[in-house]
Amino acid sequence: MIPRVAPQDRMFFIVGRGRSGTTLLRSILDAHPNISVAPEGLFILYLYRGYRSRALTDRTVRSLAEHVFLEARMRRWKLDSRELAARLAAIADERTFARLCAEVYEAWADASMKTEHRLLGDKNPHYALFAEELAELFPVARFVHVVRDYRDNLLSYRNVPFDVASPAALAYRWRAYNAAILRAARRSPDRFHLLRYEDLVAQPGPTLAALCDFLGVAPDDSVLRAHDRDHGPKLDWHRHIWRPIDAELAGQWRLRMPPDQIRLADRICQPLGSTFGYEPATQAGTALRDAPGMALGWAMTRLERLVFRFPVWLQAMIINSYRRLTGNMIQ
Repeated sequence: MIPRVAPQDRMFFIVGRGRSGTTLLRSILDAHPNISVAPEGLFILYLYRGYRSRALTDRTVRSLAEHVFLEARMRRWKLDSRELAARLAAIADERTFARLCAEVYEAWADASMKTEHRLLGDKNPHYALFAEELAELFPVARFVHVVRDYRDNLLSYRNVPFDVASPAALAYRWRAYNAAILRAARRSPDRFHLLRYEDLVAQPGPTLAALCDFLGVAPDDSVLRAHDRDHGPKLDWHRHIWRPIDAELAGQWRLRMPPDQIRLADRICQPLGSTFGYEPATQAGTALRDAPGMALGWAMTRLERLVFRFPVWLQAMIINSYRRLTGNMIQ
């Protein structure tokens, strides 16, 4: 019998810069019989500013339940909006914003027939910029910080229709995302677990065993067969989750990245890269020509935080418009 623990006390978050292996890890962990990791969504951030400090009356809870579905990707969660509203309204004890959000993850686990789940996970690269807020909102939640060599990360963005095209902007954003997670980790280091993408693909068994130990569940061989499961829409930029883990996915920058981009990435991403074991391949320095791209990266990163200060309907309009523009509606 699995102990009954409040859902907000069973939450964990997979965070990291996009194109770092967070989707791969999500698909792996969701194959574990005791772990449920929902599809990517941003409803916590949508609702945070409007509901975090409000008195959660029955009327407010009904409004919150409706606003969950302003996040367009929630349609992939197999949830009935009326059933979810009734489920949230039925919560009488410990009716907090965190409790209501966690109940949405519990509802997804139930709808997905994850009957033995102990942990409720959420994977979202955007949460990297809000790791401190999430750590405060869920005071016992754990965080898995997935990091990937910044040069492979930049290279991977060539294959997707979203984010920005500027290598300098992408390098800045790798640095900003990972620095934000490290800031949150310094406040409660025992709740953060660093997982390098390179270790995951080179030694999946030991790497995942250490992660399961951190999360408090027993290792299970099913996680190594996650690629055999149905992962939903087959997106080209997520094709690797349908295949066995491949160590050759790491270090591609050495073969495919132009020397000038390697130098640029080293200049911008060091010395932070070295803290994760990624040593520069060139003599890192500074270059004035990097400034416009870095300014773009700063602006994009700043906007990502700013948009969630808007009313929830305006957030939804901006984000859904961006997704339609980039062909990224179901990502």
